[in-house]
Amino acid sequence: MRVAGREGDDVPGVATQIVQAFKAEAVMLYRETDEPFEDLRIVRAFRNAAKGFADGKPVHYPRAAAHDLEDTQAVPPDPEGKNFEWFVQNERTGRHALDALWRPQGLPMLREREPRANRPARRQHRP
Repeated sequence: MRVAGREGDDVPGVATQIVQAFKAEAVMLYRETDEPFEDLRIVRAFRNAAKGFADGKPVHYPRAAAHDLEDTQAVPPDPEGKNFEWFVQNERTGRHALDALWRPQGLPMLREREPRANRPARRQHRP
C-alpha cells in the first residue's frame, strides 16, 4: 500500500494522521454541539446507510400493500408494475415524508384502495 510520501515512510502512521485530520475537519464543518466525530449526523447517516437498519427493515421504495394483505406480511413488488401506488395513497391520506437517515423510523405501510366493485356505494346527495 502506498500513501503519498517517501519510500520507507510509516504507512500505518501516515494513514492514522490522514484519518485524524479528516475527523477533525469533519467535526469543524458538521458539528452542532460538542459531539464527537462518531455522533455527527452525517457519520450516523452514513453508517445507517452502509450497514442497514438494526430492526431488519428492508431498503426499497415504499410499496402499497394490497387491501387484503395482513399487517405482518412483507409487501412484494406490484406484479403489474404499479409501484407508484404508495405515493398515490400518501398524497390522499397523510403526506408522510422520509425521515432523517441519522434517526430512521421508516415509513408507514399504506394500503391500495379496494377495487371499486368491493367498496360500498357512496350516498347520493339530493337537493
